[in-house]
Amino acid sequence: MIRPHPRAHRRLVIALALALSVALPGFGPTQAAPLDQPDGLASADGRDAGTIPAADPAVVAVRGSDPDVVSHAPHRTDPTLFADAAEADALLPPPYKVTAYTIRTLARTALPYVGTGFPSKVPPNPHDADGIPMKLVGTRLYYSPAGLAQYGLRHEDAFRRTGDPGYRAIATKVMNKLMAIGVMSDGAVFIPYRFSFAMHRISTEVMRAPWYSAMAQGLALSLAVRLFRDTADPVFKADAEMLFRSFRRIGRGTRPWVTYIDAGRYLWLEEYPEPLTPSDHTANGFNFAVFGLYDYYQETHDPYALQVLRASLTTMRHYISAYRRPGSYSKYCLRHGKPQAKYHTIVTGQLVFLYRMSGDSYFLSMSRLFYSDYH
Repeated sequence: MIRPHPRAHRRLVIALALALSVALPGFGPTQAAPLDQPDGLASADGRDAGTIPAADPAVVAVRGSDPDVVSHAPHRTDPTLFADAAEADALLPPPYKVTAYTIRTLARTALPYVGTGFPSKVPPNPHDADGIPMKLVGTRLYYSPAGLAQYGLRHEDAFRRTGDPGYRAIATKVMNKLMAIGVMSDGAVFIPYRFSFAMHRISTEVMRAPWYSAMAQGLALSLAVRLFRDTADPVFKADAEMLFRSFRRIGRGTRPWVTYIDAGRYLWLEEYPEPLTPSDHTANGFNFAVFGLYDYYQETHDPYALQVLRASLTTMRHYISAYRRPGSYSKYCLRHGKPQAKYHTIVTGQLVFLYRMSGDSYFLSMSRLFYSDYH
């Protein structure tokens, strides 16, 4: 059964901060959405995300001791525990392929969405009466889930760094709005796009409203986890649990879904869950969803979260080479190709994070290849 989320009354490219200290700008609600992204990945001051230089992954060494890995951290950021791994192994055999990665714990400053700047507290236009950013589609205004979560993450990070209650208030307001517009389906919250979106402007491949996105679910999951981590408010923990449940439902079907298993038994986190075979398989959206799973696992040590996170890493490791176009920028997605330089830059940086989270040097090697192909 699908119903509106009951707590309607309750209280980049995104900013990626590699340990290389390179920040990627976030969502600008005033910008027209690029061809392949319904959320409009541009910075709030109007700079296009594609102008950001790529981080050079060559400066990240593969070594036994990574200074960004925390060995003695509070419970919520402990490295993968033997108990966690044992519990995950004791789950029923999953229907998808899983590599037994030992998930590493990163210092907070080495996580995605960590910046050094201070976002404006003045809401961008257009926005609703509460200052929540909206997106103009045709002649109507809509909430854009991934863009909202990005906006919230920037302000949450500023709160973490400064303790400024104004930043906390904005991040909280955004989280509340995301949950208020969400729909509940069998205990999981899915945050809908209420406007239709033509994939690559292809008239025969339209995401019909309402539709859902693993990228948006993962970004919202990161926001909920980090708000709980920095405020200890149990409301945000409950939000995170409901958002994570959306990754446990395997599509396709008539109910909301954002994950499915392909013919090779690989688990996909779909930014655009098309009712086609295959789906779009968008790389950057998949990886943003992985970051949300990572945050949730680090906070909860939930064995099912560990299993889904490991399976997602397994999928990206298997398929990442298929996105590469040697000597040029990579494919945006596997279904259509549609190479775009700005998303190539994003994925190049994301692969460094996947290496840091998993310890698998293959991700770092692929990041270096992507960088050598185009930067």
